Amino acid sequence: MDVSSILKHTEVKTEAINITPDRSMLPKSGKVGYTLTQAIAELVDNAIDARIPEEILEIKIVIQNDFVKVEDNGTGMNRKDIESALILGRSSKVNLLGEFGIGMKAACTSLGKRFTVMSTKKDLKEGYVYQYAEEKWLAEANKSDWIDALKIYEKPNPNEHGTSIEIEQLTRSINKARKPEVLKDLGNRFSPFLSSNQVKIYVNQDECAPEDPELNKDGKHFFAVDASNGNKINGWYGLLMHGSNKGLYGFNTFRRGRMITTYDKFAIPSHPTVSRIIGEIHMDHVPVSSSKRGWETESYEYKEAEKLLEKEFKELVAKARLTSMEEKIDKNVKDKTEVWKQELAKAAQKEINKLGDKMQTSIKKRSKNLEDPISGIIIEKRDPALDQVHNEAKIKEEHTRDPKKRQAIVSHYINIFGKRYIIKHDFASLGIEKGWKDVYHKEGDPTIEIYTNQDFPAYATTSDLPFYAALHISEALGEIIASSNEESLDKANEYKEKILRDAAQIMDEFK
Repeated sequence: MDVSSILKHTEVKTEAINITPDRSMLPKSGKVGYTLTQAIAELVDNAIDARIPEEILEIKIVIQNDFVKVEDNGTGMNRKDIESALILGRSSKVNLLGEFGIGMKAACTSLGKRFTVMSTKKDLKEGYVYQYAEEKWLAEANKSDWIDALKIYEKPNPNEHGTSIEIEQLTRSINKARKPEVLKDLGNRFSPFLSSNQVKIYVNQDECAPEDPELNKDGKHFFAVDASNGNKINGWYGLLMHGSNKGLYGFNTFRRGRMITTYDKFAIPSHPTVSRIIGEIHMDHVPVSSSKRGWETESYEYKEAEKLLEKEFKELVAKARLTSMEEKIDKNVKDKTEVWKQELAKAAQKEINKLGDKMQTSIKKRSKNLEDPISGIIIEKRDPALDQVHNEAKIKEEHTRDPKKRQAIVSHYINIFGKRYIIKHDFASLGIEKGWKDVYHKEGDPTIEIYTNQDFPAYATTSDLPFYAALHISEALGEIIASSNEESLDKANEYKEKILRDAAQIMDEFK
């Protein structure tokens, strides 16, 4: 049917219909999967919105087996305010935490089947009490309105102000033992307000405090980035003293001082090599979901922020990866890798010796490459960036030499056609898009350098780095032998397996 045609060319009459939400919508608003701390945080949001300028807001939370209570000394509500606060979806707040008009109702009904709201303002002679009971509310489901009773009382103390919300008939397991969990979560969730002493939050009389992560010597680096339309993104970042293998790294993200996500891998890779990164990101202009538990990730503002911060965090990511690499490669790893390299070189030489006459026959066919039979070893074209990696490795090697100490230098080498080549191995950052290893060799240079790529995903997950490096060394040696004998890559893999098998047997005996 063509709606526009029908409305234009046929006779149409108009009648009123009632689309008032069903009364069950109120208890249903709490079925959003709030955790205990997320529900309490919604009530804390409203308390923070009601803080009195130049005064410290105190929020007292009580958690017991049979009730939860959140009380504040904020401005409180008059009759019109409390009525608006109870209407689902109504909010006149602008640039505040409780902007959607859903949080208080959803939080209360998610925790229990009964709740009581009591509030008053300083300049009023009366206070107000609203009591909700799910059973009674739904029993009147045939009613077409959302009208309910509000109790009004005369204040014993004219200076009294603030709001108290108590939830009963709890629908989940809540007890005093969960106090530490709530203390920690609220301390981090509202850390900007707590750190600036604008707000104090207590849980069963204990004060919430933001966690201070243990950072390396560089400490916190504060940043500010300009977004479109005059908006700003700011925060801080740093590197933890120790990386987390449980995913406890990344950013706590905030909107208007309230945490939206925790340990968010926003604008950084989700990868073990950057598990030292920690920090805060404040994006007041980026939209969030109505539950305030996530960002609107498809919004223009979110995507722009992600792009800007990827650029801002580029050096941070590189530094985190470097730190992770250096930490992983200790003396024990280096020593074991050297032993593997020695045995692999011996095993490779055995394979070369077995080929003997065949290789000598092969070399006679190469009229122009007699001086450097290894010129064809590098099977695919190597990245020129390896020159920089080679130079950095050389500088590092020179810096670590101590002329005052006479050290026995162990050389691992192989002879090909009577020419000796020294085999070296190192760990290097070659880029996430590169393979797991690469080989560096210049014509006329007696050194073959084999690099294990620390950016390759498998590097971060292996628990045996020396053996992981042994795979690369044996693979490179297999390629060298096959190339020297003008054989295929399939043959190179066969050599690799023989070399690794022989070396592994020796290593096993060595143990």
